[in-house]
Amino acid sequence: MLAGLQDIRDYLESQGKPKGYSKGTSYEDFDTIHGSRSELHADQYQQILKEASQLESMLVLQESCLERYYKIKKEVDDCLNNNMGITNKVRILREKFTQEQVAELTQRDVRTIQRIDKKNKENMIISKLK
Repeated sequence: MLAGLQDIRDYLESQGKPKGYSKGTSYEDFDTIHGSRSELHADQYQQILKEASQLESMLVLQESCLERYYKIKKEVDDCLNNNMGITNKVRILREKFTQEQVAELTQRDVRTIQRIDKKNKENMIISKLK
């Protein structure tokens, strides 16, 4: 079970107990709570647990989907990294990042990125003139 859901379950189990009982006492530990009190009824508690179980199943499914998508993303990234030259990488990354960030991402020196960036700009100007 996921840690977050266990925390929720523990919290819900501790609700509905009369004041003065220890933290570990749950609603199921006593049956003498007067009906006019605002604590959870056993049926409400069961419904919450059922919904929490459904949410847990959904989270597990989403987690497996995310793992699959991350694997696909890694494969695409690896493919791009292996088949794309540094010039094209810099051109694409410079659309969203600074030269310093691109240098860090590509594990190159900032000065190298500056030279490549300058060449890319010159090539862009030349292609526009044609």
